Amino acid sequence: MIAKLTRIFSVVINLVLLLIIALLVLSKVSGQSTIQAFNVLTGSMSPQINQGSLVITRKVSDEKMQVGDVITYNVNDELVTHRIVQIQNENQTRSYITQGDRNQTADYLAVKPKQIEGRLMIVIPHMGRIGTIIQTERGQLALCLTVLQLWLLMSLFKQLIASYNSQEQERREGEKII
Repeated sequence: MIAKLTRIFSVVINLVLLLIIALLVLSKVSGQSTIQAFNVLTGSMSPQINQGSLVITRKVSDEKMQVGDVITYNVNDELVTHRIVQIQNENQTRSYITQGDRNQTADYLAVKPKQIEGRLMIVIPHMGRIGTIIQTERGQLALCLTVLQLWLLMSLFKQLIASYNSQEQERREGEKII
């Protein structure tokens, strides 16, 4: 029973650590990669993408953009994640009409290809808040300390279990002798 709990605890801690490391790496390379991570600040795309989620996007060519794709784009230095509802081709220039899933009407400004940061790959619910925190120096320090604390806690837990198992084995061997 205790061995199973130890394995479960170890797997959960390792998964959390991997997720935290992946978020940190993504936040560091966001500006220099075709894959980027963004925090969702509003509920305009719920229920598929809720406020506080982390969206992972990938740069794709304009030709690959289709109606129904969810994109993150820049409008006046603010990022918006909405669905493409219409593609316009005027004067050999492509633009996109977008709309939030929860919104009743389409966005009033067409999105130009140069505004697009990427097309949605993955949504990680509730992780946007962590993404916001780790974008600051204090947040990164707190993240590193948290990872270290989790690692130390996991090591301590493993040592306690090993000690308990050792004592249990000694007790059983002592009973066999008697």
